[in-house]
Amino acid sequence: MRRINTEIKRNYLLFGLCLALFVAFNAFVTGNFIRNYTELLDEYRLVNDMAVSYNDSKTYFHLYMKQHETENKNQYEKASEKTISILDGLYEAMQRDRDCTMIYRIVHQMLEHRQDKILAYMDPAIPTDQGGTAYIENLDLLIDGNMNLLNSYYLEYISGVFSSYSGNLRTLTTVVNIALLVMGFFSFFINTAIYRDMLKSVEKLTVAAQEIKDQNFDTEDIADTPYVEMNFVIRTFNEMKHTIHDMIQEINKNFEIRERLAEQVLENERQERRLAESKMKELQMQINPHFLFNTLSLVMRSIQLDDKEISIQLIKSISKILRSSIEIRSTSVPIDDEIELLESYLYIQRVHCKGRIAFQLDIRKSYMDDEIEVPPLIIQPLIENAIQHGLKNTVKDGKVSISIIEKASCIEVMVTDNGTGMPAEILDNLKQHVQTRSIGLYNVIERLRLRYHRDDVVTIDSGEGGTKITLFLYKEMGTAYD
Repeated sequence: MRRINTEIKRNYLLFGLCLALFVAFNAFVTGNFIRNYTELLDEYRLVNDMAVSYNDSKTYFHLYMKQHETENKNQYEKASEKTISILDGLYEAMQRDRDCTMIYRIVHQMLEHRQDKILAYMDPAIPTDQGGTAYIENLDLLIDGNMNLLNSYYLEYISGVFSSYSGNLRTLTTVVNIALLVMGFFSFFINTAIYRDMLKSVEKLTVAAQEIKDQNFDTEDIADTPYVEMNFVIRTFNEMKHTIHDMIQEINKNFEIRERLAEQVLENERQERRLAESKMKELQMQINPHFLFNTLSLVMRSIQLDDKEISIQLIKSISKILRSSIEIRSTSVPIDDEIELLESYLYIQRVHCKGRIAFQLDIRKSYMDDEIEVPPLIIQPLIENAIQHGLKNTVKDGKVSISIIEKASCIEVMVTDNGTGMPAEILDNLKQHVQTRSIGLYNVIERLRLRYHRDDVVTIDSGEGGTKITLFLYKEMGTAYD
């Protein structure tokens, strides 16, 4: 089993290594070529310097023959010594070519012979010999010719070396660069394959999510991939599908059981029948398939964006809501349980309405030792009513505020929105206990009236600036319905 991050990092490392080798190799080859070429040019420059020094020695020698000045003699000796010194320094360079070696030896011997003749000529103990100067001049002509020949041979040698080295360098560079390029393409191909596998997995998840949205839970589970991260998402999705399927089946079974019980207790007291019907409608509203499928779509979107934390939190929140709907067995729950369920619902709505509606929850409780019981799922329908009706057409800057404050005799719950407000007809029907299209709000009011046996369980203020609904959850149950 492989990890996507590890695979991508390794391939990018390989690609980076290939690129570094490519740059380093070209830099090394270029530097080596420049260094060798510079050395050859330096040696060729020495050959030219030797010729210049030799010409200087000839010039000063001829001046000395005419003027017999000591300064000219000294300059001649310096130029002559420099010529011999440069020639000696070129010994190793000249040994690389046979022609250069041969001419080099000839020039070296002739220069030494010339120096000996000139020394003999300049010696005061030896009388001036005109024939001697003529010999030296002829010798200079021979040396000039051989130096030119040495210069020509060495230049030809340099050209040959440069051509050979350039050819070898071009071939080697081509081979190595092709090899590095192939390695780079190989790394790119592997990363592309990983991306393609991930895309296929995401497409399978999208298709499976669409099937769940269409209430088709009999599709096969998505198969595992070679990558750990994708398998985690896939297995979580498969487990979520089975969990939702089982929950829906359990809910359907509960519905069937409750419907049968409802048929058996048709002749029971009116208050108990109305409470059971109100509770059933409220539960049906909470497990609204539209809300469930919207939540599944949010889960899929967060999975596609690789946001694991949001995906996991969404699954936990919807599971908690579904589990609470299934496990409710009594007409009251602790206020802390109701608030915990409300927070899960608000988390889902914050993700769903992000950028459009902001939710604010303010809890001020100062309970003593006594645990306060309230009707289950009594606050959530008010928020859902605000979203679906009051803020239905809101694009941005929507706001829903929930305030839960303990008073001396009751828990006061205020749900406020800045939506369009309720139509006057619906508001009048709610006050007269006539069922309207706002089924969730109607059920909440009826359940509170039946529980506390009083009418002052809710106040509704609604206008163009929004709606404010206040519930009064009394600490003591009513004993008789007025």
